[in-house]
Amino acid sequence: RFGGKSWSYSELREAVGRAAVHLSNDRRAGRTGILSANRAGVVIAAHACARAGAAFVPHGSRFTADELAWQVTAAGVTTLVYDEPRTDLALDLASKLDLRLIPMSEIEEPAPEPVNTTRTPLIDLDREAAILFTSGTTGRPKGARITYGNLWYSAAGSALFLGHQPGDAWLATLSLHHIGGLSILYRAALGGATVDLHERFEPEAVIAAIESGAAYVSLVPTMLQRVLDVTGTHFVWPPTLRGVLLGGAATPVALIEQCLRLGVPILPTYGLTESSSQAATLRASEVAGHLGSSGKALPLTEIRIMANGIELDPGETGEIEVRGPSVFAGYLGESLREPLQWFGTGDAGYLDDQGFLYVVDRRSDL
Repeated sequence: RFGGKSWSYSELREAVGRAAVHLSNDRRAGRTGILSANRAGVVIAAHACARAGAAFVPHGSRFTADELAWQVTAAGVTTLVYDEPRTDLALDLASKLDLRLIPMSEIEEPAPEPVNTTRTPLIDLDREAAILFTSGTTGRPKGARITYGNLWYSAAGSALFLGHQPGDAWLATLSLHHIGGLSILYRAALGGATVDLHERFEPEAVIAAIESGAAYVSLVPTMLQRVLDVTGTHFVWPPTLRGVLLGGAATPVALIEQCLRLGVPILPTYGLTESSSQAATLRASEVAGHLGSSGKALPLTEIRIMANGIELDPGETGEIEVRGPSVFAGYLGESLREPLQWFGTGDAGYLDDQGFLYVVDRRSDL
């Protein structure tokens, strides 16, 4: 659902098939960039790239021309899908970098060619699906190579942990150029759930969606605080809401305690681009007994704490390492990682004697 319109999965499948025709016609060898705010066309384009055999690179809609040019060049983007507000930026880029441009309207509107949607080709799980850039603060971001296997196993681990159901609606207000927003598309597709996509975060719109029956919503702590500032103490949180996933930053203990008082079913989460979103999540029923924890490793994912090449005992703080089929293939310009190799996140934390993860500090070099 987006902007007052809705698509069944059958309708989405047809739209994806037609969009793939646009992407395949005279497509140059390279990746497809998607420069857009959240909108239905981004969902269609991402799935259409899988059908067309092109890895995609979602770009932030607020990037400057210099930031975008660097990402496009670093990722080897040769085709750029863009929305109308970013037309001038796309045209300027194309003049400098010789890009093939596709307006988002051509992705969202049916192609004239007939498309056979009765059979869908199998997707090689080892194939590169997307390049997602980490959030650089002190230096250039790194381009993480995410495979279809990474996305599949991330969605499967989330489904096994949370129990996705076809009747669920997942509220998506995070930008789809971040793994936290993008991963919702694959979780929903795996379980046949509804994606309730919003162009931007607005507390009132989030509250309305929750009242309308959203089962899950993904937020960062500051977003949730803004929602609570609007709802106050008298809002009745509906039982249809099974979880508010909180990630992207440490959740203040004061916010956790406020949620416990108000009956908000929060699910503190630890994840990163390189783990294709969730790596650990705390169940709502466990929050009161494990304040400050990000929960246990999701199914199919392992977490350990290391220092100087030695795995630490429970309670000892060191570097958080993750392993599993959802962990990325490697960074652009570097050698591919071995499957199921441990990845050092650079984050500091510890595991308690029950396996609950506590993040002490996020990495400082990115």
